[in-house]
Amino acid sequence: MSVDVDGSARNWRWYGWALTVLVVVYLGWVGLSRYLADRAAERSLKTKRATSASPVPAARSEVKILHFYAGNGVVVRGEHTVVCYGVENAKAVRIKPPVEEITPSPNRCIAASPTADTTYTLYATGHDGTEASVSFTVRVTPAPPRILFIEINKTSLRRGEPLAICYGVENAASVVIGPMGWRLPPSPKHCVMYRPGATLRYTVTARSAEGRTDRESFTVKVH
Repeated sequence: MSVDVDGSARNWRWYGWALTVLVVVYLGWVGLSRYLADRAAERSLKTKRATSASPVPAARSEVKILHFYAGNGVVVRGEHTVVCYGVENAKAVRIKPPVEEITPSPNRCIAASPTADTTYTLYATGHDGTEASVSFTVRVTPAPPRILFIEINKTSLRRGEPLAICYGVENAASVVIGPMGWRLPPSPKHCVMYRPGATLRYTVTARSAEGRTDRESFTVKVH
């Protein structure tokens, strides 16, 4: 019996070569898989970073007027009131007729001194160019009549002595001194002379064109 030594050696060499090829292919496939996985992970990380660094801007909400009102709906001419406003999502605001320069705010009040009945309108402009507006009216009434002063030369006098009565008024259409019923000019300073025959209580009444009045009284004794 003979053994083919050369053939057996050739077979083992072929098996060794084939095994080497398989190992090389396997290691290459493993390396390629890792490379591709690393590349995919790197691309995913770059995408996340780009997304977080450049967020899509959110759409702005529409402009809103939260409130717009006056502290007093009726004011006396020469006095002032306050105008309060509040807006949301506004780029610019203005009041017509102008009171003072204003800026967007959720709550702010400013002083206003209308001289006649006035309708105020608030305009609010949004970032997208849209505009909202709202209005109210303040009524202005004339100032009431007012007695500025009353002066007399004496509070007690003898019968036949003269009594000087001086007065001053504003915002009045007429002045009356009673009980005599004298109608006198509505002046900031005026005086009259009178000789009372008895002790009397006198009343000075200032009346406006609208019928509003202001009055003061005093007593002069005669003996």
